[in-house]
Amino acid sequence: MTMCRVLVVDGDADAAELLCELIGRLGHDCRFTGSSTDALREAAGFLPDVVIMDLGSPYTTGLDLARALRDLLAGRRLYLAALTAWDHLDVLSATRQAGFHFHALKPAGVDLLSSIMRCAAEAPADPRDHAGRPVDTGG
Repeated sequence: MTMCRVLVVDGDADAAELLCELIGRLGHDCRFTGSSTDALREAAGFLPDVVIMDLGSPYTTGLDLARALRDLLAGRRLYLAALTAWDHLDVLSATRQAGFHFHALKPAGVDLLSSIMRCAAEAPADPRDHAGRPVDTGG
């Protein structure tokens, strides 16, 4: 699998750091932030291939952040994965509309992170361009 640049966004700094460490052990370059504002700043310089985020990040929702990242990184291939406690059907629909490829429930172990990274390598740049295929729920 090709090495990817991964940005983890989670208001829980310990959780974000642990995810980043696990992703690094899978052979990827990973950075983490604790807020949407920091994530946009980091993404502008780091140019991530994959962003794994909690939908309830501080100051704005992950849905808003996903849209902002797509605008910021327009023209680049970007794989978005929601890793969250939110699992209602309306949230799954909203993640799809916001351009997420993957939606999974916390906590994430190495198997789930491996699955996210494997799916990232095979996914279209924007899941809304992949007619008929719903957001992968990791299950």
